[in-house]
Amino acid sequence: MLPNTSFTANVQASLIRQATSVFEVDDPKLKRVRVSLWKNLHFRKAATRSMSLIKVERFDLQDNEQVSKPL
Repeated sequence: MLPNTSFTANVQASLIRQATSVFEVDDPKLKRVRVSLWKNLHFRKAATRSMSLIKVERFDLQDNEQVSKPL
């Protein structure tokens, strides 16, 4: 879990936005993996410095429950 900072709040708020792209794959070892990408995000105090955010999630193939916390 991310530390309690303004960065955490901004990232969580950004995750509400629709991801720019999402990729899912079924892997025999890792099961279902979803990678989400958000582009052109920035810190409030650094609006001219854009960044991308990648979220990796693993799911169980049978019931779609998360296997581990998102990376």
